[in-house]
Amino acid sequence: MTGDRTDEIMRHFDVVAERLETQIAQVGEGVVLTNERLDRANVRLDRIETRAESFENEVRAGFARVDTRFDRIETRAESFESEVRAGFGEVKSMIKLSYVELEGRMSSLERELLDLRSRVQKLETRA
Repeated sequence: MTGDRTDEIMRHFDVVAERLETQIAQVGEGVVLTNERLDRANVRLDRIETRAESFENEVRAGFARVDTRFDRIETRAESFESEVRAGFGEVKSMIKLSYVELEGRMSSLERELLDLRSRVQKLETRA
């Protein structure tokens, strides 16, 4: 190989090496930019995760409050049902008592009616 040819190969190698260095530097910058974007994305994801956890806690607390209120309403409904059943039992007893009383009064009226008929008949036969 001649000196000219060696110089030409060296210049060509230097040009290729310079291009490679430039491209490697660009790749390095791209990696740095990508890392920065990933870091920002991670920060955003952390904030979103924190907000989601906070929202989840609020929802759980809300459900706990609703569950507590539902339990209170259920207890009140059971108490009301017991009161209604007791009241209904009293009403039934009063109705039974009323029927017995009415039956007694009807029987008394029937006896009085028979007595009055008998008396009217006696009066009519005398006259």
